[in-house]
Amino acid sequence: MIFKKSLSVIVVATLLLTFISTAIATPAQGKSSRVAVITNLTGSATIKSAGSSREYDAYIDMGLGQGDYITTDANSSVKVTIKDHQDEFTIGANTVISITTLTDKGKGKKSKVNVVAGSVWSNVKKLSGGDDYEVETPTAVMAVRGTKVLTSVDSETGETYVAVAAGTVSAETSTNNTDKNTETHNVLIAASQQLSLDSRTEVNDLENKVAIIDPEKLING
Repeated sequence: MIFKKSLSVIVVATLLLTFISTAIATPAQGKSSRVAVITNLTGSATIKSAGSSREYDAYIDMGLGQGDYITTDANSSVKVTIKDHQDEFTIGANTVISITTLTDKGKGKKSKVNVVAGSVWSNVKKLSGGDDYEVETPTAVMAVRGTKVLTSVDSETGETYVAVAAGTVSAETSTNNTDKNTETHNVLIAASQQLSLDSRTEVNDLENKVAIIDPEKLING
């Protein structure tokens, strides 16, 4: 009888330890099989995994999955590398982003980050025909093609700023017209060009908003 009670205690303890280990495991993997990894960290940042309210301190070699949120502190930055394509994006100080898409579409891979506030510098390798890399902001979605591009969102005004250092970016905005149908508008941003948008309603003169990069704006973006 004593042996059976001892065995029961061991089994219960083992199950409990397994549950605790699973519960506190680092939120590295999302539902997607694709993984992004923190490859450089300056200062401090926190990670919140998809569907969780708990935040974890970021660290080098930490795995990130689809749906994870990354928040950087002042004077901090985080470089993230998408492992299977070696695309990189560096998150600036006082920034909040989420990895909204990290999937394999069969014919290509799709990666998408959502910039809630702050700045992200994307360094994307040349994509094949079926691959996509997108950056979304409150005012637009940028389809990046083999590009080095800065995207920033003003936390107070919501203004989106995009500056392309190499390659091209297709920026798309959408609005609902009086018939409640969605209208989409696109503009191409080439190397050494920039675009600023205050809201998604700025569509009639979208091309006129593309300008040559202002170095001061780029540095402060």
